[in-house]
Amino acid sequence: MFVMENVPAIAQKKFAGITGNAIALIEEHYILSKWLLTASDYGVPQKRQRAIWIGSKFGEVVPPLESDKKITVGDAISDLSYIPINSQTDTWELGEKGEYAEYLDKIFTLPPVHFVPTMVTDHPDISKSSTVRLRSGSNLISGFQATVHTAATQQKYGDTVSGDKEPTTWAKRLSADGFSPTLRAGSGNRTAARPIHFEHARVITVREAARLHSFPDWFDFGTSKLAAHKAIGNSVPPLLAYAIASQLLMHLEEQQQSSTGTNSFVLTHVLGLQTFEASVGLPIFHSMGQQPGKLNCLAFGLVDGENIKVGNERCLRQAASRLRLQ
Repeated sequence: MFVMENVPAIAQKKFAGITGNAIALIEEHYILSKWLLTASDYGVPQKRQRAIWIGSKFGEVVPPLESDKKITVGDAISDLSYIPINSQTDTWELGEKGEYAEYLDKIFTLPPVHFVPTMVTDHPDISKSSTVRLRSGSNLISGFQATVHTAATQQKYGDTVSGDKEPTTWAKRLSADGFSPTLRAGSGNRTAARPIHFEHARVITVREAARLHSFPDWFDFGTSKLAAHKAIGNSVPPLLAYAIASQLLMHLEEQQQSSTGTNSFVLTHVLGLQTFEASVGLPIFHSMGQQPGKLNCLAFGLVDGENIKVGNERCLRQAASRLRLQ
């Protein structure tokens, strides 16, 4: 299988010369499914739409079911509103987290020990330019350094009504009970216009953008605001990626259960997945990872160094031998 993600405009007629050839080549080897997914339908507080192409050797793949609960901007970042934002402090120790932040921490768990480089200036227990050794449950979080605005810009942002765009910068002011617009990366050494906070007369911080994109709080983007916002804007929201991956896993498991051919294998053993139930009642899947230089033909759509495709009998025999499958 493979997954391809792009902007919805890829389906426009002006790109048909490129996409038509690509589809023709793909359909020689895969059954192609096309999805148009909106992130806000999968627990992400952002109206981000993306075209997803799924290629499968085993038949058409239906899109993942939408989430029953819609997460708003207020759900995502209201618990951060009390933090004093300035241009010097990037890391803050949170008190009580909101329900959404706790949910993300359960879905995307922090490894037992996680080393994060930080630039902390006024935290009493940590020196400047230090490396923080985070553990599960830690509330020490980075990404709060402010963007400096002039008094005139603050006035313009403060005068902008929630849901409207500020006319000179085109920055949209967020609504607490709505969704964020698509967070974009920008180009070159400039980021795209960042949304204005629904309560404060400033653009959102890196951590607020990360929350609106469904990154867990332990995920560190480094000390560059420019690089951080571009990384967020270029990425697939983790909750959306999780929904897609879970659907692919279910599709492959269904094929494994119905197949009796020589290529049938137990997917959860081959991929080294551990399954557990989060307290929110969702099935969570964690990959145990892969050692460098080892066979890589068993991940979704990947091939190993000898270009052996997924499903190839030689590849499966090698994998079974290395993993000692029964």
